[in-house]
Amino acid sequence: HGRPSKFNGSWYSSIFVHYYPADDSWMQTDRLMEAHYGVPLNWHDKPDWEQQSPKAQVFGTSLREPECENNWCELKNAVKWRGP
Repeated sequence: HGRPSKFNGSWYSSIFVHYYPADDSWMQTDRLMEAHYGVPLNWHDKPDWEQQSPKAQVFGTSLREPECENNWCELKNAVKWRGP
């Protein structure tokens, strides 16, 4: 729930939505067992590949990727929008 770029404005709001499927069978699901079997057996093994993502730095209470424009790589395809 962080902001990947500097806030430029006078106010900010967030909306968080929590939901579950409308299908009644979801309520009968044993979610503990679903979670148990949803974790791969090798989850704790060290991966045999090198991480290719940019290095992130802790900055205040947030993170930034200094190698990327605007300090956050995923902003490269972001769309700026201004409300009414």
